[in-house]
Order: sequence, then C-alpha cells, then structure tokens
Amino acid sequence: MLAAIPYFTIPLMEFWDGRIVVDAWAISVCLAFVVGMEVARARGLRLGLDVRDIVDASVVIVGTGFLFGHMVHVLAYNPHQLEEQGIMALLRVWAGFSSTGGFIGAVLGGFVFFTKIRKVPFWVHADTIMFGLPFGWIFG
Repeated sequence: MLAAIPYFTIPLMEFWDGRIVVDAWAISVCLAFVVGMEVARARGLRLGLDVRDIVDASVVIVGTGFLFGHMVHVLAYNPHQLEEQGIMALLRVWAGFSSTGGFIGAVLGGFVFFTKIRKVPFWVHADTIMFGLPFGWIFG
C-alpha cells in the first residue's frame, strides 16, 4: 500500500483587516531572493567585486524578471485578459507570472544593468549572480 501525503491548505496571513494578505508563495519568494542574493554577494566578495554592483543588480534582475514574467503571462498565455481588462491587465503585475518571461526579463535586465548602467565586466558579474540562483530556487 502506498502512503500519500494528505492534502492540506496553508492559511493566509491577513493584516489590517484583510487589506494586506501574505501567502506562503510570497514568503517563499522573499526568502529565495534574500538567500540567492546573499550567496551571490558572498561570491562577489571572494572574487573582489564591488558588492554594490551585485546587490543592485539582484534587485534590477528580479524586478525585470517579474515584470517580463507578468507581461508574457498576459500577452502570450492570457490575451483575453487584455481584451477584458484593458491596460489594467498589464499593470496588475501581481496577478500571474510566466517562468519563461521571467527568465527572459532577468537576462535582459542583467545585460542592460551590467553593460549600460554600471558598465562593468558582464560575464564575471552575471556568473556571480547566477551562482546564487539555485540556492534561492530551493525555496521556489
């Protein structure tokens, strides 16, 4: 006989009379970001890189990843939302994500940040950021 893990629901945490709702996914994403960034930051220190470049790039990369992930979610997978809700479907960035769009956005965000904004060697910095990804992904 096979044993199965019983289905259970993780409760939502509500603050300020339900105006702010925190779920397990949001907590996991925040934890993943912090862990991944800290691992990348530590590697950057070992390699003699400016830690500000690593931390700032982490924020930009995750931000563009979420932005593009939502855009692909709406434009490629759910174009009916654009027809029904108009531009608000794109502006509600919390309302659905595409991992493919997220990866595309993260790569583009990192490339622009390292080549146009900070103008530092791309590959060593990108490799340092990428080193932290699997450690953060554990929580995803």
